[in-house]
Amino acid sequence: MKKVLVVIGLIIIGLTIGGGIAFWNNTKGVNDSTQGSVQEQSEYEKSSSNYEAKQSKLKEMLANAKTIEEYKQEFSKNKKYKENCLGDKPIDYSMFDINDINAANQAVACYQLKYDQKRGTKEADAEYAKFSDFYFNFENQQYQQSDVSSMSVEDVTGEQKYIEEKLKNPTLKVAIKKLTDNYYPYGLIVQYDESAFMLVTSNKYLYENFSEYLSEPQREFLKFYIQFDERIIYDGHYIVPKSVLENNLKFYKDFKSKYPEFSKEHDIDKIIEYEIDAIKKYPVAY
Repeated sequence: MKKVLVVIGLIIIGLTIGGGIAFWNNTKGVNDSTQGSVQEQSEYEKSSSNYEAKQSKLKEMLANAKTIEEYKQEFSKNKKYKENCLGDKPIDYSMFDINDINAANQAVACYQLKYDQKRGTKEADAEYAKFSDFYFNFENQQYQQSDVSSMSVEDVTGEQKYIEEKLKNPTLKVAIKKLTDNYYPYGLIVQYDESAFMLVTSNKYLYENFSEYLSEPQREFLKFYIQFDERIIYDGHYIVPKSVLENNLKFYKDFKSKYPEFSKEHDIDKIIEYEIDAIKKYPVAY
C-alpha cells in the first residue's frame, strides 16, 4: 500500500508517461523512391495485420465478457475459483490473465467475494494493495497490446480539420470520451498526451468497486483521486489553475491531521512534499 500511494503521488505531480512515435523516410532518385515505397507497403501490411489480429483477439475476449456480479456467481460455484476467492489463503492473482481485457473485473469479483464479511478491515486494505499491483500490470499489458496509441483524433471522430489545443478542443474531448466509453466497463480509461492516446487505470472504477470494502481513510483517498481521471498535465505543463494544486495540498494536510496513523504508515508526508514542489514549479510539471 505504501508503494501504491507514493506512486499515485508521483502521478499527481506530473510524472506521467505518454507519447507518440513518428518516423519518416526521405528518398532520393527513382531507385531510392521505389525501395522506399516497397518498405512503406511492407510496414503498412505488417501494421494492418497486427491491427486485425488485435481487433480479432479483443472481439473474442469481449464476447466472453461478464459483469462483476456474473463473475461472482460463477466463481462461487466453480471449484477452482471458489478456493481462490472464498478460501482461507490470500488471493492468487496469477489466476487472472492480464492479457485478457476481462481480467480486472474477474479480480474485482474475487476480491469482493473474499472480503464481503471483512469490510473496512486492515486485511481488506492490505489485499487492495495487492490488487493495485495486479491492476497496474493489467493496465500496462492492455495498453501494450491495444491499438489506442496508434489512433488519431480523426480516426475516432471522423473530423478532418482537427487542431490540438491542450485538451480544450471539443473534437478531442469527443474522441477521449468515445474511447473511454469502450474501455471503462473493463476497468480502463483513455487519456491523451503528446499527440497520442493512452490506456490508463481509472480511479473512478476503483472507487466504485472497492469503496464499500475499505477502511474510512483509504475510502476517502480513493474518492479524492477520482478527479485525476481527467488529465491535469499536458505536454509537461499543468493545464489546471494553480489553485487546484493548492487545494490538493490542503487536502493532504487535512488528511494527515485526520488520519495520522494511516498517513505515517503510507508516507503522506512524501506526497505533501511533492505537492509543495509542484506549486513552486507551476506551471511546469516536470
